[in-house]
Amino acid sequence: MSAIKPPHGFRLAYARDLKSSEWAKFGTQARAPEFLKQCAYADPNNIRVIERDGRECIFVRAK
Repeated sequence: MSAIKPPHGFRLAYARDLKSSEWAKFGTQARAPEFLKQCAYADPNNIRVIERDGRECIFVRAK
C-alpha cells in the first residue's frame, strides 16, 4: 500500500484502513474525524478526504 501524498498546502490529520473503524491521529486535532468528514463537503478549500488503495485520509489546510 503506497502512501497518499497530501494536496499542496495541506497536512495529514487522520488516516485509517477502510476495513478498520479506528483512526490514526497525526498531530494535535481539535475535531473528531467524523466531524471533519462532514465539514469537508461544505468546505473543500480547508478540509479534504481522499480514499485510495484501501486507505482513507483526512487532510486539513496547513497554517
